[in-house]
Amino acid sequence: APLAAKLAGANLVIVVLGWAAAYAVHAAEGEWRMLAIMTAAMAIGLAVNLVLVSIALRPIRDLERTATRVWAGDLDTRVPRSAIADADLAQVGGTLNYLLTALAEDRARVRVLASEIVRTGDRERARVGKELHDSVAQSLAALRYQLIAIEREATDPAIVEQLRTIRASAGEVLEQVRLLSHTVH
Repeated sequence: APLAAKLAGANLVIVVLGWAAAYAVHAAEGEWRMLAIMTAAMAIGLAVNLVLVSIALRPIRDLERTATRVWAGDLDTRVPRSAIADADLAQVGGTLNYLLTALAEDRARVRVLASEIVRTGDRERARVGKELHDSVAQSLAALRYQLIAIEREATDPAIVEQLRTIRASAGEVLEQVRLLSHTVH
């Protein structure tokens, strides 16, 4: 049962017990007026208690609403400051706000780091692509030209055919390296 219902029940028991005690003492004397005044006073006391408890529990409801919003993904929400909150409840709200702010700052740092990782990866891929193009591709091209020169000087048809096959393979590897270099870059 909600706290307000528990309080109302407890106050009702007090009213009934007080009324029964007053009735037992004063009923014989016929003081119904006194019983009515006492009943009204206890009813007013119950109303005042319920209002005070409702006001006292408002900061807890604020904490609950904030926690619900955070659970739903709203990390920008904060617990509102309350002039009526108990010092301990205000401290809990302040601590939750501090934690949410720290979480937001950490998430911002993670975004910056993730962005830097992507930029670093891009720079590294560009460097590897350039290295493939400038070093490996150039070496393969030079190897092909050397094979062409040897092929021209060779007199044995079997060796010339082997050199052509090797030159063609070197050309295919060169194209693959250029394509890989372009893709990586």
